[in-house]
Amino acid sequence: FIVAQTFQKHNHKWVEYAKERNMGIDFNPTFFSHEKAAKLTLSSPDEEIRRFWIRHGQACIRISRYFAEELGQSCVMNIWIPDGYKDIPEDRLGPRARFKDSLDQILSIPYDRSKVYVCLKSKVFGIDLESYTFGSSEICLNYAAKNGIISLMDIIIRGGFGQASDDYAGGVPH
Repeated sequence: FIVAQTFQKHNHKWVEYAKERNMGIDFNPTFFSHEKAAKLTLSSPDEEIRRFWIRHGQACIRISRYFAEELGQSCVMNIWIPDGYKDIPEDRLGPRARFKDSLDQILSIPYDRSKVYVCLKSKVFGIDLESYTFGSSEICLNYAAKNGIISLMDIIIRGGFGQASDDYAGGVPH
């Protein structure tokens, strides 16, 4: 709650800018570029770290609601995490179970789904995360479909790892 209020206080100029131009604002919670993102975020086995990022995600829903209410139009909030490993871990289920639980907790706060459109974006790979990403397209697409949020498919960062249209076509029958 305090984070959302502080954000509003220091970012009202963005709202003014958007109002003057009759624009909306989309919001990225940024689960990276922070000392508590040095290893893992929403999939961390360290409950203190994971709880920090869950609270951050919840605050970001409140911030997105603020944008939507101030601008009179919906706000898209894009969740994306950098979590993964360079090598294939022995336990591949645990991190994904923690990721799912974290998402469940973030989405458990009350918010108006007609004002805040939560998206979940998969991660194909990253520097030092070539072998195992917790938020793969299969995990994110299925989670989004099951929980009534938007699956965001990034066609830019895919490199030689297939096409977003493959993910979309794979999810349509469900």
